[in-house]
Amino acid sequence: MVLLLLLSVGTGLLASSVISAAPQAGTSYAFSTPIKAAHWKSNMPSSGEVLSSVPSQAKIDADFNMGPGNFISISKDGKEYGMGDTVLSSDKLSVTRRIDPNAPNGLYTVNYELCWPDGTCHIGQYQFAIQK
Repeated sequence: MVLLLLLSVGTGLLASSVISAAPQAGTSYAFSTPIKAAHWKSNMPSSGEVLSSVPSQAKIDADFNMGPGNFISISKDGKEYGMGDTVLSSDKLSVTRRIDPNAPNGLYTVNYELCWPDGTCHIGQYQFAIQK
């Protein structure tokens, strides 16, 4: 089953669909289709991934040098599980943020903002799940 949702981001509309992941240990998750920021290249954990343990960090890679102001939020049910600051890599092509090692099972949403040297920023979002 695919459910079509419309999300308003900035001044435009983006279409998003909800997809279900294969059940693991009797649990299934409905992942939203990721919203990819401009110049997005990849992310870790992967969108729609069900992990058997808590990952150490969330990482977003870009194909363009980023400037200051980047941000990553890792949340579940309205609670933030990101720890510390969002860190820009020395080559300025990726940002990371640590994840609370005590994060419980469930569906997590990663919201991020990637900013360029000229001060413009673009948002993105993806989801992953933890099922220990």
